[in-house]
Amino acid sequence: MRDEIRLSAIKAWRDLLYQAVNEQDVEDKYFELLTRADEMEYAGLITEEEWRKLVRKAGEFLASTAI
Repeated sequence: MRDEIRLSAIKAWRDLLYQAVNEQDVEDKYFELLTRADEMEYAGLITEEEWRKLVRKAGEFLASTAI
């Protein structure tokens, strides 16, 4: 059961990452990705290393949208 919750949470995070967003919503999406990563770590669904990877991916997303 815990594995299903974990996988579901990670899938939801990735779905958000790859969801299209307009320029006005980029920062909101970035902070939502960080919040969700924090929540997963706090709930014990991911390890600290997995959290770092998600935060890094969120940062890469934000950097890729910079003009």
